[in-house]
Amino acid sequence: MVPDYHHVAVATGGRQVHIAGQVAWDEHGTLVAPGDLTGQVAQVYRNVAKSLAAAGATFADVVRVTWYAAGWRREMYDAFRAGVEQAREELGITTTRHPRR
Repeated sequence: MVPDYHHVAVATGGRQVHIAGQVAWDEHGTLVAPGDLTGQVAQVYRNVAKSLAAAGATFADVVRVTWYAAGWRREMYDAFRAGVEQAREELGITTTRHPRR
């Protein structure tokens, strides 16, 4: 978790959970898989899964995913996609769609 940043917001009335600011850090604030985009993407999805679980939700409840990557280059897409696939297998995610190239 990034200090002084709200990673999860829950709306009242109809229940909505907004999760933001997930990064490739573990529970101790240590960067996971330095220099390895695939490993970092998988860690971000692990962190999202933990945030969803804390709100009583799963990836089946997710409506939209928006991601940002510093220094993004088109040739990084395959490593990004491999991280998404790794997370899908590890976490049993069946509803995640890949972003367009």
